[in-house]
Amino acid sequence: MKGDFFIGALPIGNQPLASEEALKNFPSKRKPRRWYFATLSRLLPRPSEAGSPNLSHPASQVKGSDEFYRFYRNLKPGSIEKRMVDSGLDKPKQNIMAGEKVQRSHWPPHYTMRYRITNLWKYNLSREARLIYTLLSENGRRVVVVLEMFTSHKEYEKRFGYC
Repeated sequence: MKGDFFIGALPIGNQPLASEEALKNFPSKRKPRRWYFATLSRLLPRPSEAGSPNLSHPASQVKGSDEFYRFYRNLKPGSIEKRMVDSGLDKPKQNIMAGEKVQRSHWPPHYTMRYRITNLWKYNLSREARLIYTLLSENGRRVVVVLEMFTSHKEYEKRFGYC
């Protein structure tokens, strides 16, 4: 076992991490141990060897909450807001992880009590407008449920308690 390295108790190779020459020129009075621990990066495949994981998945369906449906129904056809919302709904439909995941500590109690959510995402439609959604799985199908739409950043900050 001389010259083997270990991670925990598993040998991973017979090549030393440092050559004998490097050990002789080690600046300390005390020589390093002969046992070396390989880093995790030596064990993981390089990006060129293994493709990066594809986390983007299209949604099977996009739904809206009652609040969102009321908001969407009141938008005038052809208005800027309506076009912005329609284009914003296309993004989570194409990729359920298009938005940013909201940390659990930042979730408004309104969403947890009313919808009993287990995840929360936000998608920035513009500098001020935000689309808030959650992801569900219904019979193995990925479903995006839009909970709320904020047209101004002030409304968004008020709901999330940032102001």
